[in-house]
Amino acid sequence: MHTYVDLYGGTSNKNLGDAFLLVWKFPETEVDIFDSEVNLIEGSPKVAHTVELAIFSYVKIIAKINQYKHILEYGKNKKL
Repeated sequence: MHTYVDLYGGTSNKNLGDAFLLVWKFPETEVDIFDSEVNLIEGSPKVAHTVELAIFSYVKIIAKINQYKHILEYGKNKKL
């Protein structure tokens, strides 16, 4: 998981037990802050690219997990 997140511009921020917090930072030039309200620049190709990298990373992680039969066996264990 960390490999794909790092490869596609994200950061593994926290391990929350059975989950991870993964983050992608938008370029400062694409963020508009007004009266403490944070907005992304609408229609920005850089924002779209960052979002696409995050989604692609997620898809790659899920695909990789599904390649490991021993990991998929955990999903069949009713005790878990």
